[in-house]
Amino acid sequence: MKLKSIILALVLITSFNVARSQESLFIANWSIAIPVAELVDYTDQPSFGGFNIGGRKFIYDFVSFGGYAGWQLYHDKSTGLHAVKDGLDIWGRKIRHLNIYPIMANVHIYGGQDGGVRPYFGINTGVSIVNENIQIGLWEVSETTGNYTLSPEIGVYIPVGLRGGGLNLSARYDQAFQSSNDYQIQSFIINIGYGVGY
Repeated sequence: MKLKSIILALVLITSFNVARSQESLFIANWSIAIPVAELVDYTDQPSFGGFNIGGRKFIYDFVSFGGYAGWQLYHDKSTGLHAVKDGLDIWGRKIRHLNIYPIMANVHIYGGQDGGVRPYFGINTGVSIVNENIQIGLWEVSETTGNYTLSPEIGVYIPVGLRGGGLNLSARYDQAFQSSNDYQIQSFIINIGYGVGY
């Protein structure tokens, strides 16, 4: 009788763990960013230095709510005459770094069946902390702003490897709206990552 109770308890615990693996998802992504619109004036080079991590909680089999946080780095170098302030121009080599730290909430709608390939689309919204650093010779200035951000996303989750694990591929269009006297930051983001169900 005791053995039956132990077996029943193990079956229930295992079933609970399997159900939980289908309820939540943790994803870590490498981000490749391609600047568009006003951001091209800052740099026209893609950024390969970015990542984001996040979680999603399924409230139905086809709908999840969650969020993510990340970092993306853009940089640009140029030599010439640069306008620093009104009436002040400096000749030299200018190095600019733009660090963007998004903190976002999201909702996604999924196709496919649980345990199979899951195409999805969704919307991310939140704030991007934007730090711009400009250095010309010994002169350096840094400014940080908080920009409201909206980011539609499409992607696909492909189960691979361990139970609950899978490859995550997605594309986002990030729109960090203008804050005070700065400019809008727009970029096309490609995410390549791995997710774990829990």
